[in-house]
Amino acid sequence: MNTVKETHTVREPQSAENYDATAKQKSAAKLSRIPV
Repeated sequence: MNTVKETHTVREPQSAENYDATAKQKSAAKLSRIPV
């Protein structure tokens, strides 16, 4: 499984940036979902 992940990352370096942006959006959504 790790090998596939590494290969995918090497094939598409931008995928890492896209994943980071998605992670940021997800974390922001989680924070906004929590009632203060």
